[in-house]
Amino acid sequence: MERWSGKVALVTGASSGIGAAIAQELVKHGLKVVGLARRVEKVEELEAVLKSAPGKLYAVKADVAKEEEILAAFEWIKKNLGGVDILINNAGVGTAETLSDTGNGSWHVLDVNVKALRIFTREALKSMKERTVNDGHIIHINSTLGHSLPTGRNVSMYHASKHAVIVLTEGLRRELVQLGSKIKVTSVSPGVTVTEFMNLYGEERKKRLYAENPTLQAKDIADAVVYTLGTPPHVQKLVMERWSGKVALVTGASVGIGAAIVEELVRHGVKVVGLARRVEKVEELAAGLNNAPGKLYALKADASKEEDILAAFDWIKKNLGGVHILINNAGLGTAETLSNVGDISWRVLELNVKALSIFTREALKSMKERGVNDGHIIHINRYHLFSVIF
Repeated sequence: MERWSGKVALVTGASSGIGAAIAQELVKHGLKVVGLARRVEKVEELEAVLKSAPGKLYAVKADVAKEEEILAAFEWIKKNLGGVDILINNAGVGTAETLSDTGNGSWHVLDVNVKALRIFTREALKSMKERTVNDGHIIHINSTLGHSLPTGRNVSMYHASKHAVIVLTEGLRRELVQLGSKIKVTSVSPGVTVTEFMNLYGEERKKRLYAENPTLQAKDIADAVVYTLGTPPHVQKLVMERWSGKVALVTGASVGIGAAIVEELVRHGVKVVGLARRVEKVEELAAGLNNAPGKLYALKADASKEEDILAAFDWIKKNLGGVHILINNAGLGTAETLSNVGDISWRVLELNVKALSIFTREALKSMKERGVNDGHIIHINRYHLFSVIF
């Protein structure tokens, strides 16, 4: 956390619960923290308590549902502290309204949990870019309810809003990677936490939720935020940057899933060998990706013939050094039943099982020869493996 000492963090919903706990921990770690809340007197009380801490807490009043108040807060920060280095999007509201009984409460949930979050994020990024801050951090306080729906409980707009936060987090992360920015984006998803927010459910249901679920304290989430901020700047490289310049082999690359995978990998800077019988389709795709960060190499091969597979690996070894990633995508289906097995069924086994095994064997061999101990092999499978269709 030392690298953040003296930096500016903006924490929304800082008057109580998780927001107050985060503000307190950041100030204790030497940060200048702007605590934003409607009940600003609560933040001022916390500010007084933290007078002797290494950092400093600034209480700023704002209703996050009003864009003009968000913009005014950023203007205050710019004039008084220079700008924002860290944004903690913590402010959130819930509703007891069900999806079949949506009213004004549900729209307010979207205004605060989604719309305001996006405005804060936009303005924080703007602040960072204006000052050429390329290592800032944006953290969204999400919820486990954004990842899965609860059983035996009503679903509300709150759940939908937290699902939206997941999409907004990953979408922004991809945008920043494409731009070459080192600004990090993180979503922290607590479960049931003992805060004022739980009063929404009423006293009886709140007690039941506490009794039936493992509960967290606000300090636990604050600790998770501190841990996240303490990770090295390069940690987000794990998304795709570490594969830039590496070699991926994608089978069945002429159309559909294979072509889509090829395109995404090339756009992320990977050298991709697209294997297909209809090699002209891969060549067309390669022409369309000329300006992408990576490069697509079209290679003709029949994946059901071992000699073609071995020749492909030999070409890769001679021209690109070897394989780091293998995507076993080539596959074939049949309408034949098990009681009416014919030649097509044997071809299905040759392509979907035997060829996959050979590709995997040769990819592992290529990796071992070059001391590659962090490669990746991905099999494109089908859900029929896990269920029987009636």
